[in-house]
Amino acid sequence: MTIETTRRMAMEALRPPPRLRLSEWIERSLRLPSDVSALPGPVRLYPYQREIADAISDPLITRVSVQKSARIGYSTLLTGAIASHVVNDPALILAVLPTEEDCRRFVTSDVEPIFAASPCLAGTLSGDLQEKNRNTMLSRRFAGGSLKVVGAKSPKNLRGHNARVLILDEVDGMDITAEGSPIALAEMRTAQFPDRKIILGSTPVFEETSLVIRAYAQSDQRIYEVPCPCCGSFHELKWKDIQWPEGQPAKAAWRCPSCEEIVSEQHKTSMVAQGRWRALRPEVEGHAGFKINALVAPLANATWGKLAVEFVAAKDDPNTLQTFTNLVLGEGWREEGEELDQTALQARAEPFSADALPEPVLAVTAGVDVQRDRIEVTYIGWAEDDTAYVLGHRVVWGAPDENETWRELDDLLKHRF
Repeated sequence: MTIETTRRMAMEALRPPPRLRLSEWIERSLRLPSDVSALPGPVRLYPYQREIADAISDPLITRVSVQKSARIGYSTLLTGAIASHVVNDPALILAVLPTEEDCRRFVTSDVEPIFAASPCLAGTLSGDLQEKNRNTMLSRRFAGGSLKVVGAKSPKNLRGHNARVLILDEVDGMDITAEGSPIALAEMRTAQFPDRKIILGSTPVFEETSLVIRAYAQSDQRIYEVPCPCCGSFHELKWKDIQWPEGQPAKAAWRCPSCEEIVSEQHKTSMVAQGRWRALRPEVEGHAGFKINALVAPLANATWGKLAVEFVAAKDDPNTLQTFTNLVLGEGWREEGEELDQTALQARAEPFSADALPEPVLAVTAGVDVQRDRIEVTYIGWAEDDTAYVLGHRVVWGAPDENETWRELDDLLKHRF
């Protein structure tokens, strides 16, 4: 063996292994114990999980937002992202969940079991002895970095830790604190890192106030589409396309929106395997958004027939129907309201004002709102049956500390009707 050959072999031995995408690393390195998964052993990601994982590890993507249902394996992706940083890219990691109980459950039910079962991770996390008067279960150190898992209810928790990697899970379960939005407070802790990563995910609750729906709307809005085995066209699996014979929800199947053929459950696995993510707003850069529901999940308890049976059992009660909408469809719940006929409503309008009082009015009150540069006055007429009539509105311009402004208000309040 020549010196040149020896040198080349030595240099090859020192070459670091190629950097894997997160999806590849998870499947190569993570193990699921029997107390975490019904399928213990090496992790095998579902087809729709891979692009989510790879977006989390993509240095060109700063934000990842996931609007999801239950039963899609999201917690495994979060644990995989944490594990990859522990082994491959040490960083300050901050995970924020709604309550401290959620934090303990995440650590004891996901992080610790998977780390213990995966040979490359065993023993890498240690309790943080510098965190006095706290349970070190939620504060861990590893070579080159740390993991803090905190509840969103305490602003002090969010102020106390800087992070390059921020994980916000189940954000729709977080309440506004005395110091504002816990999401905004947590994101401020990443501001000093130019290579920060913010991962936000949740099952949505109410459509109008959902934080995850709002975050997804700001992203590139990726949807997972599967091919129809009959015509080959790609579509997102939606509940409106799931059908079943009258009274037989267990026989539910998917109706292709393109060719209108009925596709049975037996094709689902191959359809999902050939699926693809498509961005509805590809012009958005740096913010990957994913929307996924249980209709694509290959689990035995997530077949279209079983989900249809769940729907039939839930549909007559708004509370159970909301749970189905949130946890199965990954959609926000919209409260039903009575639709108003604007034409009919306009036809009922009556011509009254401060200059033409309605006959039932017996007394008039004035509501006064003092602003920095004006005073606003609203006149309300009251009938004997407590019916209120809005009679008019006046604005007195001028700073309230000026005598002229108050004199003008006095004149308005002395007005006789």
